[in-house]
Amino acid sequence: MQKKRNIKFRAIDLAIIVLCLAGSVFSAITFWRVYDRTLSKLTEEPVGIIVFKQRTAQRRFEDRLVWDRLKQNSPLYNGDTIRTIELSEAIITFRDEVSGLIIYENTMIRIFYNDTDGVRVEFTSGNLEVNSGTASITVTSGSSVITVEGMADFTKSEEGLGFAVLSGSAVFDGEEIESGSIIAIDQHGVRDTRPAIAMTSFGSSARIEGVQEGTTPVNFSWNESGFANDTFVIVEVALDRNFSHIVGGSEARNISEVSIPVEIGNYWWRAYPASGNSGEPANDIYPWGPLEVFVPSVQGGSSIVQTGLRAESILEWEQAVQTAAVPEEQEIDEAHPTAAQTQISAVISDTARTDTASQPTAAAGWTVNHDTASTARVTTANEIIDGQEKNVITITTNLANGSPRWAGAIFNDDSFIQKLREGSGVRFKVLGDGRSWDFIVEMTQTTGRGPHRRVLTTRNGSVTEYDIPYSQLRQPAWWEGARQTFNKNNIVNILFERNPEHAAGSSTIKIFDLEVYGDTPSVPAATPAAVQPLSATENPYISGAEWNAFSDSFSASKVNTGMETINGQQRDVLTVEINLAAGTPRWAGGSMDDSSKLSHLRNSSGVRFKVLGDGNSWGFLVYTGNVTDDAFHRYNFSTRNGEVVEIDIPFSRLRQADWGRRVSFIVNDAYGFGIQRDDNYFRAGSSAIKIYDLVLY
Repeated sequence: MQKKRNIKFRAIDLAIIVLCLAGSVFSAITFWRVYDRTLSKLTEEPVGIIVFKQRTAQRRFEDRLVWDRLKQNSPLYNGDTIRTIELSEAIITFRDEVSGLIIYENTMIRIFYNDTDGVRVEFTSGNLEVNSGTASITVTSGSSVITVEGMADFTKSEEGLGFAVLSGSAVFDGEEIESGSIIAIDQHGVRDTRPAIAMTSFGSSARIEGVQEGTTPVNFSWNESGFANDTFVIVEVALDRNFSHIVGGSEARNISEVSIPVEIGNYWWRAYPASGNSGEPANDIYPWGPLEVFVPSVQGGSSIVQTGLRAESILEWEQAVQTAAVPEEQEIDEAHPTAAQTQISAVISDTARTDTASQPTAAAGWTVNHDTASTARVTTANEIIDGQEKNVITITTNLANGSPRWAGAIFNDDSFIQKLREGSGVRFKVLGDGRSWDFIVEMTQTTGRGPHRRVLTTRNGSVTEYDIPYSQLRQPAWWEGARQTFNKNNIVNILFERNPEHAAGSSTIKIFDLEVYGDTPSVPAATPAAVQPLSATENPYISGAEWNAFSDSFSASKVNTGMETINGQQRDVLTVEINLAAGTPRWAGGSMDDSSKLSHLRNSSGVRFKVLGDGNSWGFLVYTGNVTDDAFHRYNFSTRNGEVVEIDIPFSRLRQADWGRRVSFIVNDAYGFGIQRDDNYFRAGSSAIKIYDLVLY
């Protein structure tokens, strides 16, 4: 017979209970702190958003150790650490709406942003592509600091750091790095002079449209640096990342482009320099990544023609958006307000759904909109996209060179406009060709070309989902007319448009699943200070002001002002021609120190102008009385060879040169401003620019 045991309560039992309770209390407090810090982010203004995510990207807040999984349109904050895993990719755009990053697989970065200094990235490892738009991006890695004005590729591994300037320019440790240059730094921080290449055909990952039967040629092109007479490039395509099963390859001697035929499928590619008779890499840092060759799923009507190539003449962010090599692991953020939704199939077309795709027809409610030199076409059809039948709007444009230029399509269906006035945002999907477009919302009180908009960066042959709250719409920075607060009650239509802010040429997008969502309070857009209007003939700060040439005794400078025809329009133009001599110190440029304009300058917060350049970079300087050693506050900007670039410089972005006595910028102490090239930032040689439409605001 079992006897009932007398269980005694021992001291050790009490200790265990107390320990468990203490652990529970500690866990609850820790959870509350983490939760509280997460809630605090809701009141913090984001510095950027994830606009595209392939597979898995994670974020860690500055004050936390826990990694969160990012979704499409996830907001990002100052100090966030972002990382991607294998076969993953993410694209970030920042609050200035011109700067962006592509983070390729196995990459880790930390981001910072403020309206004064712009974007700063701490680059830890992996592959990163940056595009500064009209701003600049500073990338730090260890002791290396690189400021990019344009577009650049970065690679970092245990062997060291490498970067290539694909367009524009960069400054590395005080040295100007021109477009096409490749810089490598070993793990000890020493400049690596071994042969190096940088791809110009596509980024670390690529997705190329192929044919169902036979092979598809994949074009590889690159820039090279440090090559000797016997240096050549080996390009290989393999079935695995270890390149143990190579299916195609080529040795490129004295050429910088090859084509390798491959069948439909997923591959890995690499391109590296080799020397002599060796087939081994002459440099441990070289480009490589995944490659997908696919058959597009679009049926009925024209499919997007894609090459996967970067157009070398395009400097916009659209250049940077290449597609990843594996299908998207879609994640849709469900935290949107419930909305009165109007699907595009119910609004823009009466085409009945059928088992097969329909032929394109005129799009009801849509009209084309373009200047006399450009063209546009809009149609609707049922098409198969990613295995699903969709009612699709196709907009095809051919944007002519010059300015003003625009081409796109307007949608002003009455029932849809009413939904827009009741909603708080718009959501839609785009199958694009890698070019960027503007999504525009026009209001009754907005005139000219200055309505509120957001730039769309499409992906070549891939579907991108856009979620645009009205609070993200902004009037363009270049707009010189009146600034308007966005008022949804005054919406009259929406547009998808390309204009001179994007590259000239043809482009096609397919839009589907368009809907309006939820009525939540929208935040009105900020209203910048009004700019001073331009004269119809003489610009008050060009021919209407006194300009003087200046240079050191070895260099030369010449300044002219007068009316010229640029892009078919008469403009008051300032021409500055210089020849910067070799040596140091050297400087040459032109200055405006007209005393009659000082009150305008001292009451301004920034300057805006257009420049027709020769591809060289220049500095814009403001002269103030508290600077006594010529270390004036400045902003360096890039030009494009034979193309017009608009420059917008808030005075808050001016910085002193690295030398000289540190003083604050005091606009009330300004006595002039100037345009110059000097040996502190730029290389010796001749250069010329034409500046017009100059305004102080």
